[in-house]
Amino acid sequence: MNFELPTATKCKLVDIDILSMKNRPPDSNPGVALAFTAELPNSALTMLDGFLRGMLYTKQAGGDAQKALDGVEPVSDLPNLTQIGQKIGRFSWLGEQTGCTLTFDFGLGGKSNIVLGDVKVDALHITPKEGGTTTWQWKCEINDVSEAEFGKIATFKSRDVQLLIALPDVEQSDIEDEPAPPPAARRGKKPKAATSGEPEGAWPFPGDGPGEQTPESAFVGTADKD
Repeated sequence: MNFELPTATKCKLVDIDILSMKNRPPDSNPGVALAFTAELPNSALTMLDGFLRGMLYTKQAGGDAQKALDGVEPVSDLPNLTQIGQKIGRFSWLGEQTGCTLTFDFGLGGKSNIVLGDVKVDALHITPKEGGTTTWQWKCEINDVSEAEFGKIATFKSRDVQLLIALPDVEQSDIEDEPAPPPAARRGKKPKAATSGEPEGAWPFPGDGPGEQTPESAFVGTADKD
């Protein structure tokens, strides 16, 4: 599942539910589940799978004569449902996304927007329709919504909103590099083998290792000998 809305997109907030959390502390904010729906061009199907759009849509012969509203450009270059698209109807897309960012964009930017982090997106359903439009339905779950945020969001139930959904960032630090091999031992002196309780390779240089550094040990051997 790789569903996102990178730019402000017209959606409808269909429903709001308070999440039941058994162990929630009495002074903590509640969690909510928000149900949305949106009409998206069938090109959005490529977010989920590059093969999906071609499986559900085609361009029939004489498609240029497709009926269209005056002044409205065609929604898609593949406006017609295939046999599969006609038969499949509304279908679900399994999976969930965690760590997403949900933004209610009110057009003024900055503090006027409602930005919710650590959002789980799931329960995705899609309905392909003739003409190149698809209906998307999904839910967003947020475990911590403040009273002010909840009060403002509640006013938009059953209304259109401009919405953005951002996928979580994948940090490079999450990918562990293979450790570098230890340097070769000096010629003429065999490195001491690791003993039990001392992991092999923990100190890559010959000898017993540095041990625990203390202020006293830092000055050992530096005093002038008589």
